[in-house]
Amino acid sequence: MEAESTYYQLSNGKKMPKIGLGTYRMDQMEPILKGITEAGFRHIDTAARYDNEELVGEAISKAIKSGKVKREDLFIATKLWHTDYGNPEKALRESLSKLNLDYVDLYMIHWPAMFFSDTKIPLHKLWPALESLVDKGLVKSLGISNFNVQLLSDLLLYALHKPVCNQIELHPYCSQSELLKFMKDQGIVPVAYCPLGRPTSEEAENISDVKKDNRIKEIAEKHGKSVYQVILRWGIERGCGVIPKSTNVDHQKLDLEVLDFKLDPDEIGYLSSLEPQEQRICCKLKDFNEYDLFA
Repeated sequence: MEAESTYYQLSNGKKMPKIGLGTYRMDQMEPILKGITEAGFRHIDTAARYDNEELVGEAISKAIKSGKVKREDLFIATKLWHTDYGNPEKALRESLSKLNLDYVDLYMIHWPAMFFSDTKIPLHKLWPALESLVDKGLVKSLGISNFNVQLLSDLLLYALHKPVCNQIELHPYCSQSELLKFMKDQGIVPVAYCPLGRPTSEEAENISDVKKDNRIKEIAEKHGKSVYQVILRWGIERGCGVIPKSTNVDHQKLDLEVLDFKLDPDEIGYLSSLEPQEQRICCKLKDFNEYDLFA
């Protein structure tokens, strides 16, 4: 089989590694450092809201100092929290200071909402402020996260620097097929968080665990892969970036070993059919009524 590219070509000509290391709730530097220097991750995803940008920055600095990686080899993504909409440049400069970087490769609006914030900034005013960060060389690409079709349609009407990706919850129990089709039509790369559909321990009693599906186990055995590798491969087969999270370097290495096999069309179809209803891990649908969205 011809070697598969490890990158997606973004609409602005930049490249983004297909597989990234998610750092949500990571509170130790060492797993991030090993993820870069030992496992081989080049796409690192964090956010101001995660309160770990300093750890990520320390890991990046140590990885570069080790000589195993150069800054230009890394794709670093962070996010703007809604309480900082009033001054996104200040927020970004604070993130850059914590990350010990001159620029980030991707800067995203974390949520299309203004909950818990007294600053009400409409999207058509916020986006030009973010575009200025690209013009100043602080950001290579702009993205969004948790945007639906309606909000994306609005943004695309006036964006000069169009969003290159939309980071959303994507896994077999939350496949969001209509949203993916719209994004692909617009040249926006979907990036999957919670790509394994793996519930946390406190959620496990109320959320189905996809790894227990017998058919996926059979698919994994057929390809000589783990169930989780099959699920990540399904995301990539759909044209998505995936950002699994693991603090175990052996598991991190396995997460990166999903570009050397392909799923059969019927296997992709099966995983895509597993969504009887929107089963969200990060944010339940009922919660959206409580949010003060842009729209």
